[in-house]
Formats: sequence, C-alpha cells, structure tokens
Amino acid sequence: MTQTVGGTQAPGYDQTHNGGNWDAFVVKLNSTGTELLYSTYLGGSGNDYCYGISVDDVGNAYIAGFTNSSDFPMMQTVGGTQVPGYGQIHNGGNWDAFVTKLNSTGIELLYSTYIGGSGNDYCYGISVDDVGNAYIAGCTTSSDFPVTLTVGGQPAPGYDQTYNVGNCDAFVVKLNSSGAQLLYSTYLGGTDGDYGCAIAIGDDNNAYVAGFTNSSDFPMTQTVGGTQAPGYDQTYNGGNLDAFVVKLSMSCPELYVEATPNKSSYFYRDNVLVNIVLRNLGGLATGSKLDIEIPTEISYVSCNDYRVIVSGQNLSINIGDIEQDEVVTFAIKLEVSTDIHIQKKVPIIFDLTASECDACDRKIVSIVLAQPYCPELYVEATPNKSSYFYRDNVLVNIVLRNLGGLATGSKLDIEIPTEISYVSCNDYRVIVSGQNLSINIGDIEQDEVIKFVILLEVIKDVLLKKSAPIILELKANECDSYATRIINILLKPQRTSKQDFDLSVRLLNLEFDDVTGKYYLPFDQTLEMLMKVCGCQDHYSCCIQWGDGECTNKEEKEPFIVKKHKFTAKGVMNIKVKVQDTNGREKTSAILLNVR
Repeated sequence: MTQTVGGTQAPGYDQTHNGGNWDAFVVKLNSTGTELLYSTYLGGSGNDYCYGISVDDVGNAYIAGFTNSSDFPMMQTVGGTQVPGYGQIHNGGNWDAFVTKLNSTGIELLYSTYIGGSGNDYCYGISVDDVGNAYIAGCTTSSDFPVTLTVGGQPAPGYDQTYNVGNCDAFVVKLNSSGAQLLYSTYLGGTDGDYGCAIAIGDDNNAYVAGFTNSSDFPMTQTVGGTQAPGYDQTYNGGNLDAFVVKLSMSCPELYVEATPNKSSYFYRDNVLVNIVLRNLGGLATGSKLDIEIPTEISYVSCNDYRVIVSGQNLSINIGDIEQDEVVTFAIKLEVSTDIHIQKKVPIIFDLTASECDACDRKIVSIVLAQPYCPELYVEATPNKSSYFYRDNVLVNIVLRNLGGLATGSKLDIEIPTEISYVSCNDYRVIVSGQNLSINIGDIEQDEVIKFVILLEVIKDVLLKKSAPIILELKANECDSYATRIINILLKPQRTSKQDFDLSVRLLNLEFDDVTGKYYLPFDQTLEMLMKVCGCQDHYSCCIQWGDGECTNKEEKEPFIVKKHKFTAKGVMNIKVKVQDTNGREKTSAILLNVR
C-alpha cells in the first residue's frame, strides 16, 4: 500500500484486510509502472474476487466480480454514508456478482451493488460507455436473476428473461450511471452450460459479448423464437465447449437528459438560461416528452425551438420522435421572479419520457438564489408623544432593519435641535458632539432587527409653538446611500407658572460591554432606577412592572426617588413605569433592559 517499495503510504479506500481468505483489490499504477497512485482492498468478511475493470473518461474505475460477503462495502468511505446501488442486500446462495464504482483518487465509492438471485452469480467482464453506463457479463444459476429496473419494480428490457435449464446461463446487464437501475438485463443461453466471460461496447452502443458454451441450442435468433440472426457458424461443433460471440442490441429507447444553467447562482430579476441536451442511445423513441418542474421563485420566459405548455410551476414540451443515437439540443429561458432575503438552493427537475418507456430519465439541477449583496437599511423612530413642554423627557424608540446583505461597520447619526439635549441610551454608548449624536452599531446581519431607546430632554422654554426636527441617518461601510428618518416633534410654551406634570426615568448602575457596544445589568447586582416626577402638587401613585413578573405599587410624594430591584431571572426585561397624580393625570415610561 505504499507509493514505492518501502516508501510513503499511497491513498486508498480501505487499506486493512477484511477477513475471509480473499479480498479483491484495485491498484492504479503510474504511466511508467514505477509508482502506485492508489491501492485499496475491496471486500467484506467473506471471500471477494475481482475479474473485470473498466475506466471512464474522468478516471473513475468500474470494478466487477463476485463475493460471498454479506457485508460487502456499500459506504462512500469505510464506516461513512451509504452510496447508491441497485441492490445492497446479499441475495442468497454462496455467490453474488458485484459492481463497484471507485472515484479517480481511489478513496471513495461512488456506487456499489450486488447483482444476483437465490443461486450463484458470477461476473467476469465489464465495460463502460460514454455516459457512464456499465455493461457486465457473467453467468448465473439463479432462476430469479434480477430483470427489473429496480428491485421489485417495473420489468427492464431484455432479450430473454427466462432461465434456460442447464448448469449455468450467461447473463448481460446494463447498469445506469448512478448504479441504481438496470437499463436492461437478459439471460443468454441454451439447455446446457453457458458462460459470459468478456464484454465490449461499440461506437453504436451495442454490446459485444464473448464466452463459451456446451449448449447445442445456444440462441441464434434475433428475438426468442424469432428470425435467424446472422452468424459465421451457427452449428454446435461438438467436444465439451464452443466459444461464442454475440452482438446485443436493445430496441427499447434509452433516454438521457442533460441540463446546464448559464451560471450557478442568481439574484432577483436575473435570467436563468438553461441549455438542454436530450440523447437516445437505444431504439426509436416515439412521442417523447420533456416535463420540467420549476420552483416557485422562478417563472418561465421563453423557449427557442419548442412550444411550451405552462401549468403553474410545471412546463411540458412535446419533443416528438427521437431516433437512435440522435441528439436534440435547445435552450429555455427562466427568470427569478421572487426576491429572497436569505441564500437558498432550489431544484429544477427534468423528466424525459417516451411512449415505449415505463421509466424516464430524470435530471435535477440545483441552482442557488443569492441574497442581495448590498445592505438594505431602514430606520424607524417613534417618540413617546407628539408634543412637549420645557423640562419634558423625549423618549424615542428606535428600530433598525437590514433586508439586504450583511451590513458591516453600521453607524447611526442623530441630529437633535438646540432646544433638546441628550440624556441616556439603554443599550449603546453614544458619542455626543454638540447637537450631534453618533452610535456605532457594528454589524447588522441580513433580516436582523435591532431595537433600543434613547432619552432626551427639552432644555429651553419656547415662547411660541415650534416644530423641531430630530434627524436619524443609518449608514454601513458597503453602502453609498443610507437610510434617513426625520421626526418632527412639537415644542409648546409652558401653559402655567407651574411645571406641567411629567415623568422621567434613568437607570443608574448599568455596565457597558465593549464587545457588543451595549449597556447591561449583571444578574448578581440590584438595579437602581432614578425617577423624576415634575408638576405634581400632592402625592402620586407609582406602579412599576419590572418585566420578570414582579411589581411595585406605592404612594409617593418626593419628586426625586430611587427605586431598587433585584431581578429573579435573566433576559431582556420590559420595564414599565406608570405614575398618576390626585387630579387623574397619568404618565408612563417603558425601558428595555438586558439582564445577564
């Protein structure tokens, strides 16, 4: 298992012997024969024999043989996830044939399958066509050798699907490119022993099978009981065994669909141009039809060569007849018709059918609908009321949203009029420069919503009513543009010589988190909250809901009081304060506090 004798380890799927007397092995040798590019065992706890190998255009190896291991490898890597396969349970008898596809580096199985019935089944030859279908030949004593598309499914095409009594029948099987379906399966034999030993695929995709037989009635007709097929010598020559050569052609269509989008990811309003290639490697396919299912985020636009019948998200194209070896190419144009706010992978499903086929070829193309790269920022600001007097508190609830891509280095700039001053912010550190406030928000993820509150105070008495704007601008590093919100609040002259009844609330002992840029209260500390009640001529009632289920109700007289509370739980607490004087005037305040 080393690249050179005594050298470094070569790659390999499985480099431990698996028990039994014999394990199959696969080795890739470099072009000069001096180095192993990979080397691997291939087997289970019984005996495993490899008799045939073929390689496709990209270097994947297709290995065929026979095994009596009930635990023959069917995992992508040893102990890893299951790979596809026609039949992955040992079928009884001593021996089952197997076919395994090994990737070009020799470290992963791409598919692996048993092929056999209740008797003994031996595979001796394998070949692969241009689209990755594997053709195998061997011999079987199973009268129930598999002749269905899938295990227990619809019948697969075949020259002869009845076991011909004798020592053994040859068999020929065509396995699709995923290793999960038999495209055809046939016995090949007479009343004595028949053995398929080698197989090759011609440019016409017909199978050329060679072997030996001692059946004097080895098949020589185009179909079972049909007209005579051509042949050099169609009389058994005596002795124990005659060699045979058979050219096998299936009249049933063998349909394949390929679909290639012009790129892998798309944004809203992008066109999705899909180039479609249809192939028929079998007999004439009449009444061919291509059904396409598109996701709800995509709509149909046009097709360059065919009329498309549209029914919701289902497209149907009547292709008509497709001759053997014919290739049909065309393109369809789709459009991303729904905006999304998170990256999403969606499938486009292509089903190609023909009148003669119970089965269809399916191709699933998964494309990525990408989120908009540029951030889409929005700012909302709601004051606790619309008009204010001198010394009133202005409580502004702020909501920031990003409906686009990640917004890094986000910053909220707030300009306040000269009649108003900044007091506090419940979650962020605010940099104050005259009438300009600046808050570093940091990164805002797509679809993230950020909420917090700032407290302002009216510091000047006005002689006449005045509309004063508060301007909020939200920016991010990726954006040339920014979101703006202007709040016009009304400043009113003082109505009497006495100050109007009002409430302000300030949290005194919060801590600042340099990582998040927000204020919080440690869970082990007691909150201290300063309440300022203005314009009350007598006592007033005070009700506080702390947000953790606890409430405080008390009659108060002093305009400045400090309330303390020890929270019983962690989390974001919605603190609600309500005061009411003897004249029935009422003021409320709400604060969000992070307790952690």
